[in-house]
Amino acid sequence: PITKHNFQVRSPNQMAPTSFQSTLLTINAPPEQIFVVGLDSAPATLTQGDTNVVMETLRLWMSDFTGLWTRLTVSRSGAGQDSDVTAVKLFHDSNANGVLDVLTDTKLATAAFSGGSAGLVFSTQTITVSTQTYFVSYDVGVTAVAGNTVGLRLGAPGAFTVAAPNSVASAGFPVQSTNSGIAATRTGLFASSQDKAPGDLVQGATNQVMLGLTLNTTQ
Repeated sequence: PITKHNFQVRSPNQMAPTSFQSTLLTINAPPEQIFVVGLDSAPATLTQGDTNVVMETLRLWMSDFTGLWTRLTVSRSGAGQDSDVTAVKLFHDSNANGVLDVLTDTKLATAAFSGGSAGLVFSTQTITVSTQTYFVSYDVGVTAVAGNTVGLRLGAPGAFTVAAPNSVASAGFPVQSTNSGIAATRTGLFASSQDKAPGDLVQGATNQVMLGLTLNTTQ
């Protein structure tokens, strides 16, 4: 505030008691944009039962200041069905090595496809001018249909939910991964036998068990 002590007047004049106070203003950062670059990380082929398969690597940064990101909406692409993918996950590249390390990178959210869309909601991510890396991965169902294809699509900046007044830049959209083919699980087959033959056979006997077989797969 400004009081009479902030003024100097010549004698014999005096400054009457006075006080001025302006309205307090909040300083806000101006609207800025979050930039997104998607890197196709999907393999050509997925196998039934695969987990934590990276489909897209996302790199995010701000033009200036900081932005807050809280949700990602992923669309399923390809000639498949929702049940082919049992989980969609978002990881933060915590150790900043550019590859998904499930044991050390931070898993932010898990969701499932419904109607071809999965909404990943997570604790607020603060995006700065320094590039940060994220991974979107799929878990493939053990009953996924062999021959189907699945991929990832982020059709527009609206796939990212960010706090106002910031927005997501439109450059680089749509983000689209390879539509990966789903292959049947490959497994080994083990066979063991048991001798079932009797000590003697009688002339004319039928349906005599001679050998038993037990079959097992490796998974």
